[in-house]
Amino acid sequence: MDDRAPERILVIDGSASSFGPDGRASVGLVEHRPDGLRLLGEQRLAGRGAAERLVGLLPGLLGERPLAGAPVQLICAATGPGSFTGLRASLSLAHGLAIGWDVPLHGVPAGCALREAAGPDGPPLWCAIEAGAGRIYLQRPGEASMQAVAVAALAPPAGPAPNSARELAPALAPTTSDDGEQGLAPPAGTVRVAGDAAPRLAARFTWATDTLVHHPGSLALVAWALERRAAGLALLPARPLYGEPPRVSVPARPPRPPPA
Repeated sequence: MDDRAPERILVIDGSASSFGPDGRASVGLVEHRPDGLRLLGEQRLAGRGAAERLVGLLPGLLGERPLAGAPVQLICAATGPGSFTGLRASLSLAHGLAIGWDVPLHGVPAGCALREAAGPDGPPLWCAIEAGAGRIYLQRPGEASMQAVAVAALAPPAGPAPNSARELAPALAPTTSDDGEQGLAPPAGTVRVAGDAAPRLAARFTWATDTLVHHPGSLALVAWALERRAAGLALLPARPLYGEPPRVSVPARPPRPPPA
């Protein structure tokens, strides 16, 4: 009989908290036992700016004095891609708690958590997250990270269906929408789609099947992190992942003369 003490893990996800009224953020508490994972609690906030209010959920999740001592042994934080403000707020909270409690912090990319939640069975899986302004963050089989793609630039499918995920990637080619937005051609065959952009893609394209996994949830984030740890791999840093660089530029020269 395995008599190891259960490991309690705090999960923080604010990656989708600033996308208007559909934004969301959550904190969860997961217990890791020798026989598996158990969700002890999960609380969510909706609407713009939800990530900035996550700290107010901790007393209800961890107890009346959540900042006294170390109530957990590990923190898992979603790293996006997602909203700039939501990621900054939620990851700042995760780093502050990890330092204060002196516990490890593991970053979990959205695509990895969605794949964990959706499972391996069925056609190839695309992970798609709403990015605003008619775009999605998209990750396909064989791709290491999510990239911003214009939904309007996705072209109708053509050609024979691929036989495997390995054959799927070469079937994709760049395309351009009417407004010049660079996008990607869709696969030749059916794919599963996970993420909050899945309903929109499934409604628009016949090749897209909604897995109904729109948000990975705390259990999926923890499961992926623990699988990585069990394989002897290092914890991923909890750094924000953005699907595209900031849309700002540095002026060629200072706006005013330097002070004398």
